[in-house]
Parts: sequence; C-alpha cells; structure tokens
Amino acid sequence: MVRTLISLEEKDKRWLDSYSRRRHQSIAETVRQAIHVYRERSDIDEKSDLLNLTAGLWRDRGVEGLEYIDGLRNEW
Repeated sequence: MVRTLISLEEKDKRWLDSYSRRRHQSIAETVRQAIHVYRERSDIDEKSDLLNLTAGLWRDRGVEGLEYIDGLRNEW
C-alpha cells in the first residue's frame, strides 16, 4: 500500500472520526472503503457515458445494425 496525506475541512474530519469510531475501524479503512465505492460508481458512470456517446451511431446510415452485419456475413 501507498501512504497518502490529505487535507480535510475540520467538519469533514470530525465526521470521519465519528463515522470510523462507530464502525470500529480505522480512518484509513474508512477512506479505502469510500474510494472503492467511488471507483465502482465512477466505472458505471463511464460505461453509461460511453453508451450515451454511441447511442444512435447508425441512425444516419439508413441501415439497421443487424442488416449491416448480415450483409457482411453474406460477403463471406
């Protein structure tokens, strides 16, 4: 593991202390868990962004995607 120093607002630090204490875990473990959850959500958002960017990609071709693929297969 890599050690990292961060700066927090005082109220965020108090909340982090309290949250960690209630769960009987270290602040470092709380931060690791939070980052893990954040990364999972971020991955989902990135996949959604990709879907949104590619939505309707075939719209201007006048051909349905399946028809295009069938045409390619027929060439074989």
